[in-house]
Amino acid sequence: MAKPRRIAARVALILAFLIGAVALKIVGNELTRLFGVARLYRELVSGTIALLLMIVAGLLIDRSWRDFRDQRFELLPRPVLGPRGLLSGVVIGLSMIAVVFGLAWLIGGIRVRPRSVDLVRWLGLAGFIAIATLINAAWEEYAFRGWPFAGAAKLIPAWAVATLTGVLFGLAHLFSAHAS
Repeated sequence: MAKPRRIAARVALILAFLIGAVALKIVGNELTRLFGVARLYRELVSGTIALLLMIVAGLLIDRSWRDFRDQRFELLPRPVLGPRGLLSGVVIGLSMIAVVFGLAWLIGGIRVRPRSVDLVRWLGLAGFIAIATLINAAWEEYAFRGWPFAGAAKLIPAWAVATLTGVLFGLAHLFSAHAS
């Protein structure tokens, strides 16, 4: 009888973590909107706060429930990555980002309007957008595939966890005001 209760408690904790991650992001976004923060900055601020709070939550859970996480799934890269592996990872990652933005542009989710902007301002804005995008991507990965993935992989096979978190990730985007 203890085992089903333990499994139920773990599933509840994983779901609470996922729901908490999404709630933190939404609340952070709405609070910054109420304070009149521009949308571009809102994404950076709410993403940073949500990411940091979720990392703290994951560490606290990890410390108090050590056997919860499946030790086969680590979030750190292998130490033998090497320059060639790093370069190929960066190229693959940038290619994937380009495909996502390209598809969003094709379906009308992104509009490009030419403007005359000096190079320094353009580079600053492009750098800021890149940082905000990376922070929010890190939040998404940690919230949906980080600690919850590793914890759930002890309960069900990894392919099932990947499928479930992918579906939840897609469903979470349905509620985005800027979904396309």
